[in-house]
Amino acid sequence: MQRKFLCTIAATAAIGVFAGNGHDNTPATGAHPHQRFVENKGQLPARVKYRAEFGTASMFAESDGITWSMLQADAGDVVHELLHANATEKAAFKLRGHAWRMRFVDANGKPAITSFDRSTTYLNYFLGNDQRKWAGHVGVFGEVLYEDVWSGIDLRLHGDKAGFKYDVILDAGADVSLVRFAYEGLDALGLDAEGRLALRTSVSELLEMAPVAWYADGSKEVVQCSFTLTDGTVGFAFAEGTDTQRPIVIDPLLIASTLSGTGDIGTTQNYGHSATYDNLGNIYTGARCFGQGYPATTGAFDVTFGGGFGVDIVVSKLSPDGSTLIYATYLGGGASEYPHSMVVTPAGELSVFGSTESSDYPVSANAVQSTFGGLEDVVVTKLTSDGAALVGSTYLGGASADGRNIITNNYDDRFRGEIISDASGNLLLATCTTGPGFPTTPGAYQTTYMGGAQDGVLLSLNNNLSALNWSTIIGSNGDEMCFGLKMASNGDVYVAAGTSANTMVATAGALQAANAGGHDAFLLHMLNNGATVLQATYFGGPQNDDP
Repeated sequence: MQRKFLCTIAATAAIGVFAGNGHDNTPATGAHPHQRFVENKGQLPARVKYRAEFGTASMFAESDGITWSMLQADAGDVVHELLHANATEKAAFKLRGHAWRMRFVDANGKPAITSFDRSTTYLNYFLGNDQRKWAGHVGVFGEVLYEDVWSGIDLRLHGDKAGFKYDVILDAGADVSLVRFAYEGLDALGLDAEGRLALRTSVSELLEMAPVAWYADGSKEVVQCSFTLTDGTVGFAFAEGTDTQRPIVIDPLLIASTLSGTGDIGTTQNYGHSATYDNLGNIYTGARCFGQGYPATTGAFDVTFGGGFGVDIVVSKLSPDGSTLIYATYLGGGASEYPHSMVVTPAGELSVFGSTESSDYPVSANAVQSTFGGLEDVVVTKLTSDGAALVGSTYLGGASADGRNIITNNYDDRFRGEIISDASGNLLLATCTTGPGFPTTPGAYQTTYMGGAQDGVLLSLNNNLSALNWSTIIGSNGDEMCFGLKMASNGDVYVAAGTSANTMVATAGALQAANAGGHDAFLLHMLNNGATVLQATYFGGPQNDDP
């Protein structure tokens, strides 16, 4: 059968930076902001072919229909504020959502599904500890085409700044009465006085605008078309006198306030946390994001904190001028993760230091620590230069909370700390722990928790995160945190820490031998062995002076 259809591109809004060159399936250059359909390479249930996000709604394209999941309109703000909630507030937390399905009635159960306008951007997924669900070089596309959903009738999925669009494409002689969609899981479905299809859910009302149709043989003459609704099944009807021996395109538009104004692809909300660069000037951003998984059932649902809801890490690589997104990689488990600091090694490998509450964070087979210590753990992940595979990934922590700083003066000070790389790709990390059990190495400067509410931690990991080169506590009977570090040309390590105590050991000839009041900075010069402190001094006045 020879296909005859007019492929229209609606006005688009920036959804991220993507690329495409028309209707081929190869990477290209240029910006196509409407591109948002992410292929499934194992990161989603097998029935899902493509996923897209529009505001707080996620769409899952399947062979026999489309499944939707939508969160409450203010979900991003609510989740962001949850970061600052106490344990009681987190336990009471509920995020409202609704899932529904648009099923193709009496359709070909196995239509050919292809995608077009592939972006140069690709995505990588390392979510959970089941390696079968990890996926790299996942493609992003501007549109998805179902061929022969019904005899002689195709379905094209795409989007614009107003929301999700689908085109019903009829060959000459095709029967429009074959096109039928059964909606499952909605609270209500109806046609309003303007001929619009109203879809009511527990979190929002969506409208499919009265369909526009035209002949697709070059003239683009308007065809009068309307929705039909019978016993919950939606179809289309043409006005009397329509020449159905000519190819026709029907073009509805699904709109809702929560379907527009998105800022990224693959995530419902992003909040920036860290950034770095490489020797070529490429830009790397680290953010915390949340999104929606595939809904198990249709209808209204609630998501509770720790009950299927989590915040993941997303890192993105952009061109030096920031105009092109090269890749985005997602890291996380079933609970919540946050990125603290990132660095690119001389080999171009992005290394991420973060913290997690997940027992299923993705770790490598030879990780220093392959299991979750408890409460909150430090995580360190090194990606290959293309972001599509793990060089290494590991937990670091004991039974207490690790990695999230309690010495705070400013917004999000909890997520301070730093990771750096040496010339060989070894990673050095400055962070903290709140109790015994953080892994240290024999002969280290301090091998056990020293007391107070928190101690600093300083450590070095080998290239593939399979071993600790060394690891030491930096603490006293007060509260300490290792905020940052630098490496000298001879390999020595300089550490910027903070302390509330007067029992940290300053070396002979120190600039300041004692705490001057409150929290003081505490600076150390160490050999790169975690055992030998060459110089150490307090630095501060009578007020808080954390670095």
